[in-house]
Amino acid sequence: MKGVILEIKGNKAVVLSKDGDFKVIKLKGKCFYNVGDEIEVEREGVFYYTRNLALYAAVFLIFSIIAFSIYYNMMIPVMYVSIDINPSLEFEVNRLERVIDVNFYNEDGANIVGDKKAFKNKTLKEAVKLVINKAKENKYMEGEKPAVMFTISCKDNAKISEKIKETLKNAVKEAVQKDKDKSDVGVKMMADSLPGLKAADAQESENVDVIIEEISIQKHNDAKKIGISPGKLYIYEKIKEKKPDISLEEVKKQSIKNLLKGMTNNQVKDLINNRENSNNLNTDKDNVKVKENQGNIEKQKETKEIKRFIRENRNSKEEKKKDYQEKDQKNEQKNEQKNEQKSDQENKRSNEVNKRIKNKRQ
Repeated sequence: MKGVILEIKGNKAVVLSKDGDFKVIKLKGKCFYNVGDEIEVEREGVFYYTRNLALYAAVFLIFSIIAFSIYYNMMIPVMYVSIDINPSLEFEVNRLERVIDVNFYNEDGANIVGDKKAFKNKTLKEAVKLVINKAKENKYMEGEKPAVMFTISCKDNAKISEKIKETLKNAVKEAVQKDKDKSDVGVKMMADSLPGLKAADAQESENVDVIIEEISIQKHNDAKKIGISPGKLYIYEKIKEKKPDISLEEVKKQSIKNLLKGMTNNQVKDLINNRENSNNLNTDKDNVKVKENQGNIEKQKETKEIKRFIRENRNSKEEKKKDYQEKDQKNEQKNEQKNEQKSDQENKRSNEVNKRIKNKRQ
C-alpha cells in the first residue's frame, strides 16, 4: 500500500496512506526522501491485531468479573427467612441482607405480599416491619397474644448469626412500638410470663410473642416440596407426637398462636430455646462435612489425572519440537550444500569462459 510523505523528522516520516490514515513510519535505506514523495507503506501485521485483541479481551474479562461479583452478591439468595402468623410467607435474602424475592405459602400470605415490588431490595428489617404492619392492618394479629414465628435456613448450612436474630426481634418490636405510643402498651421479654425461658431467645409484648427457629436447608426444601412453610412443618412434627391423627391440612390453616396451644409446655420451651434444632443442625453439618471430604478426595484424584495428562502432553510436545529442530537443521545443511555446489559450478563456468576469451585473444 502506498502513501504520500507529509512531514520528515530525522529518519521518521508522517505519511498519509490511501486509506486516509496518518501513520508514522521509519525511513529505510540510504535514499533521500522529500515531502510529497510517494512511498510504500507496510500494512500492520498479525501482531498488531493480536495485541489489540488481547487488550479488548482483558477489558472484557475485567468487566465480566465485576458484573459476576455484583450478580453474585445482589441476585443470588444465601438465606431464607420464613414468617408465620397465619399468613405464611418467605423472604429470599442475599449476602447484603437485602430481600431479592418474596414467596407465600397460603392465601393469607398472598394478601400480605400483594405487589412483590414493595419488598424487593429492602433490608431484612424493613421487609419484616412491612409484613407486621400489613398483618395488623388486615387484622391477622388481633386477639390475645398472637405469635410470630421466624424460620431461618442458610444455603451452606452456616450458623445463623445472633445479629440476624436481633434484627428480626427489633423489627417486630419497632412495628409493635407504634401501638405502644397510642395505647401505652409496652414490650417486655417472654421470660416474664413463662419462667425458665432465656430472655435472648424470645420476646413478648402484651400483643405479640416472637419465636425464632434455625433449621437446615434440607428441612427448608422438604417443606417447600409439600407446600407448607418450614415453621409450620416443624411445629406439625412436634404436635404429631402428642396428636398422631393431626393432618398437614389442619396445620396449614391454623395460626401459629393456635398451633402452639397444641404443643406441650416442654415442646414450647424446646422450641424457644432451640435445643433440639441445634442438635439436628449439627448432624446436618456433620453430614455435609463428610460429603465435602468425599468431594475433595475425588477432586484430588481428578487433579492428579489432569497433571499426569499435562506432563505427557508436555513431553510429547518437547519431543516434537526436537524433531522439528533436527529437521530444520538438516534442511539448512542441505540448502548450504546446494548453495556451495551452485557457487562451485558458477565459478567453474566463469573460469572456463575466461579461458576461452583469453585463447581467442591470443
